[in-house]
Amino acid sequence: HEGAGAALVLSYAGESGSIMLSMDALSANIMGNTSTGGQALGAQVALGHLDEDDEVDLLIGAPGTLQGGEFVGAVYMVSGPLTGGSDSVADAATRAFIGTIPNAGAGSNVKVIGDMNGDGISEIAVGAPASGEDPDGRVYVIWGGGSHEGQVELSTADVQLVVSSGSEQG
Repeated sequence: HEGAGAALVLSYAGESGSIMLSMDALSANIMGNTSTGGQALGAQVALGHLDEDDEVDLLIGAPGTLQGGEFVGAVYMVSGPLTGGSDSVADAATRAFIGTIPNAGAGSNVKVIGDMNGDGISEIAVGAPASGEDPDGRVYVIWGGGSHEGQVELSTADVQLVVSSGSEQG
């Protein structure tokens, strides 16, 4: 899938030391979808406990995601445990956080941050560094847990950090 990107998830159980990997050693291969644009899937990835189970979840940034004819970017969450094999991001993702500002680059930066709201579950930070009409960019913070299910727009994030063009920084 030219331009779609991919996130390759590796697992290793063995003694410490050097690890040699081949394509046959991949545990999971999650592929982008060229029908939704050159997603640049895997531009950023992050791991963390993001829901109520004890499994590690995977976040995959895709700043080139196309929606409504505009490149708005996205972050996909794949809930653990991951199983082997290949899958499309549309089939593997349990949640999708879709940008709403054209050419914003949402999903260029994805981080699992600590628990900010006191529920014991880590939160997600999504960067949109070149937010089209908002050239200073944005950071969206999404509470972990079940507060956002399925496909949601980043404009509904729990916290949005934006630099005001008239503000002084010190």
